[in-house]
Amino acid sequence: DDVLYYLDDDIFEWDQFNAFSALIAGWFRRYSTSWFSVATAKAFGGILKQHLTHYFQDVAGIDAPQVVAEHLHGMFFPDGAVQEAAGALIAVLRHGDNAGVEENHQQFDDLDTFSRYFYEDEAIAILADVHANLPALEVVLTEVRCRGIDRIFVLGDLVGYGPHPKACIDLLKSVGAISLRGNHDHAVGSGKMVKSMTSSSSWTADWTVPRLSEDDRRYLRGLPLRMISRPWMAVHGAPVDKTFFNAYVYNGTVDANIAWLKDHGYRFALHGHSHLQGVYATNGGESVCLKDQYIDLNAYQTNLICPGSVGQPRGGEIGAAFAILKPLSAQLELLCLPYDMSEVIQDMVIEGFPEQLMQRLKTGV
Repeated sequence: DDVLYYLDDDIFEWDQFNAFSALIAGWFRRYSTSWFSVATAKAFGGILKQHLTHYFQDVAGIDAPQVVAEHLHGMFFPDGAVQEAAGALIAVLRHGDNAGVEENHQQFDDLDTFSRYFYEDEAIAILADVHANLPALEVVLTEVRCRGIDRIFVLGDLVGYGPHPKACIDLLKSVGAISLRGNHDHAVGSGKMVKSMTSSSSWTADWTVPRLSEDDRRYLRGLPLRMISRPWMAVHGAPVDKTFFNAYVYNGTVDANIAWLKDHGYRFALHGHSHLQGVYATNGGESVCLKDQYIDLNAYQTNLICPGSVGQPRGGEIGAAFAILKPLSAQLELLCLPYDMSEVIQDMVIEGFPEQLMQRLKTGV
């Protein structure tokens, strides 16, 4: 009757929809051969998306329908009717059931493009954390163009911290870049501040929102949370993070993230968010942190790869950091280019940006 009822006599500790998604997957495995057809799965997905949006609209730092869709995407469904029904549900949760909505097409196209890129060995420019720094982005894209590279993949946070959000979005669109959604993109696109954001990042998000059109903000909130093309995966935050753009990869979380990759059948994970350029790699023992310019990822069983930040350096490095990757041969080059930061700092001064954000560009700390 197009009505969803959910009765639960257990109390679950909050786990970012993981148990809930497992419950839904269990329903599909059990009932799809009898009554969970593609049509009913689509109807169920529409109602579920409506309720998830309604009841979790005020929870900062998550996109409830997208999170559930990504959890379901990683779960097992037998081939045939079960997989078809589950695929229909995931598509509705990710993209809605209105094929005319631009942001729905955006996600479909970007996910397909990612899969194609990572089954080939043509070089890809891997960018992350552009953070509305136009001079830094222009320097990176000039180098990419000089190398004859036209595949550009951004690991999220196109906006935030910097004074050029509109120009950076437009420039990345113009070169055909595909992007993930970062925590700053989510905050600006949805208008919901992420709890983990600092006072300076929240200030910048508030400053950014009125300087973008509704189309720009729709674009940001339509960016996907994760992309997968085994043995590769890409996420803004950390593979182990159930919300996809809040957690960090750093010394204290490397082991947990490497264990997650092994358990889920991935060898390579691209991530941003930390702004720290380098690769955590392991052959089953203790992980090592690689910062060489040229890295053969094939030499290691599991790799966590961060290209660094284009627009806001950290870790004491100054400049616009990014990477060049050849996926099939697993060859990585890490680069950091100098650029004239006087223009971006001048624009930050004019707009009254927090002093800390200007100093970080100068010092990388």
